[in-house]
Amino acid sequence: MDVRKDMYYTTLARRWRPQSFDRVVGQEHVTRVLKNALSQGRIGHAYLFAGSRGVGKTTVARILARALNCEKGPTPYPCNTCLPCKDILKGTSVDVIEIDGASNTGVDDVREIRENVRYLPSGRYRVYIIDEVHMLSTNAFNALLKTLEEPPAHAVFIFATTEPHKIPPTILSRCQRFDFKRLPTKRIKDTLKEIAVAEGIEAEDKALLLIAREAEGSMRDAQVMLDQILASTDGRVCERDVVDLLGLLDRELLNSLGEAILLKDGEGCVRILRKIQDFGYDERRLWQELIALFRDLFLLRLTGDTEGMVELSEDEAGPWRERLESFSLEDIQWILQSLSKGYEELSKSFSPHLALEITLLRITTMPPLSDIRSLMERIEEVLGGGEGLKDAGRLSAHPTAGCEPLREERQEGPVEKDLLGFIKKKSVPLYTHFEFATSLRLEGETLFIEIPKGIHQEYLQEKREDIERACREFFKKQIRVVIRGVKGNGGMDREGNEEDPYIKDVLEIFGGRVYKDIKLRRV
Repeated sequence: MDVRKDMYYTTLARRWRPQSFDRVVGQEHVTRVLKNALSQGRIGHAYLFAGSRGVGKTTVARILARALNCEKGPTPYPCNTCLPCKDILKGTSVDVIEIDGASNTGVDDVREIRENVRYLPSGRYRVYIIDEVHMLSTNAFNALLKTLEEPPAHAVFIFATTEPHKIPPTILSRCQRFDFKRLPTKRIKDTLKEIAVAEGIEAEDKALLLIAREAEGSMRDAQVMLDQILASTDGRVCERDVVDLLGLLDRELLNSLGEAILLKDGEGCVRILRKIQDFGYDERRLWQELIALFRDLFLLRLTGDTEGMVELSEDEAGPWRERLESFSLEDIQWILQSLSKGYEELSKSFSPHLALEITLLRITTMPPLSDIRSLMERIEEVLGGGEGLKDAGRLSAHPTAGCEPLREERQEGPVEKDLLGFIKKKSVPLYTHFEFATSLRLEGETLFIEIPKGIHQEYLQEKREDIERACREFFKKQIRVVIRGVKGNGGMDREGNEEDPYIKDVLEIFGGRVYKDIKLRRV
């Protein structure tokens, strides 16, 4: 008898399935509400549990079924020792019916439920747990609708689904909905550590972290992978075994690639990519892991802390902290954005490997952001009247840059100066053109504006009604505006003289050259 018992092995996922609400990991927002409802006797007739795979939907449904039918219940703490609890745990209870929505999609299956739900249960409640309920057909949902609308007092429906958007709104509106979260990597890793200690398994923290990452928020997937690795080893879980058995990318290679990207080492990036390609690792997955790595590096550089936000082990985070000190947040953010943008365009590429290689070469050959900032500072210096432009005036903020404002030569009194400030508050574009006026003169109820002939004169002529409206508001009386074009350098008649200080500065900043044979015309 003992020999026969040893022949059957219970997997870790089944052996460590939570048997009470308090043992459910990462879904406290769900279990708290259900426990309170059971304590207060507020039992709903239909519940919808939505969430990704392996996060505890069916587990919580079975705990709820035991809580409703326990001899001490309804109770938030089912005893798991009474006859109804034992029958539900073994799957032999006639009052708890589990249905696979993917296999029982037809209207006839739902009609059978409608006919049987009328009969009283042997215990308190008859509980129907329908998994993957979104797979039911439209006719099946319609057949179920009437039962959900007016269910017998002893019936409770628990629907579980990974795709709640496929369920008709008429069904959703009759259910209490609970959204199950994907579990954080750290919670999965800590739970695996707890299992390993209880099972007497020697496991490296790095190995458990790799399993937790690979599980992508699913506790069941993590337990299944741990079981798989234990079956392939001598009972010791180490990082190298996890990498080999699950076909994962070596973290050292990934970190080396991340470092080469930061250091702008294009040749090193290509060399490491070739190693990864020889390993046979999927480029799309590699791209995702690179994005995740630089997301972690950005947060590590921002906060300096790995607790709760960064999915890096302390062994990994330690060396990265030292490397990141010489890089700004903008540098890492730009790399992260470039990788994300490249991944979005991956669908257009005929070769994922080539697309990734091109993206990394683009990142590593771009000048550092510090050089770009220096260039922007130089441009700002020119725009603000830096050295070399003293004799050539300064650039206007208007798109017709190159026109020289003659504000220093303008004849204006205190009233006119206040008027300019008022116009600036009303309309910055209008004020920008006013900057080029050589004279503002108020005579009686007429404002004379003299401005060099050209684009600024034409703009002010078009906006004369707006100017008169602003003047009427400022002077509190009717003002007539007269705009006169005068001879002067509006900045549009510069010759391509390379000795011109203004042109010399522009050529120096942008690395350009003068084309004297090209004539520009306004469109």
